[in-house]
Amino acid sequence: MVKKSIAVLMLVFLSIAGVFAGDYDELREVMEEILEVQQDLIDGLDGAETAEEVASVIVIWGEALNEIGPKMTAIEEKYPEIVDMQEPPEEVADIAAELEALDEKLATSMMKIYSYYEDPAVQEAMESLQ
Repeated sequence: MVKKSIAVLMLVFLSIAGVFAGDYDELREVMEEILEVQQDLIDGLDGAETAEEVASVIVIWGEALNEIGPKMTAIEEKYPEIVDMQEPPEEVADIAAELEALDEKLATSMMKIYSYYEDPAVQEAMESLQ
């Protein structure tokens, strides 16, 4: 379950690598949202001291992903050619670099979920991500 949720998150962030063309203002907005959500997740997990706090962070993260998901899908539908692009254009390279830099911190912060995974509140929060 946790692996699936982490995989979903990683797919969202990795899909950014394929979303680098077209309307850069629209793309920039979505990437900035993803950056903010990723940083909020890291900060929330790092600051959580109880299973209930971890569960709350997971629920908030899931809600944010639900808001961003359709925006990512809309960009990919509007610009289907971007899915196979390998490098971001100069206009969004700074945000792409910031997202990449947070990947290691994210992986470390996600370990907090494992430490509380047996708690029913955390399990319920993780299940709500599906």
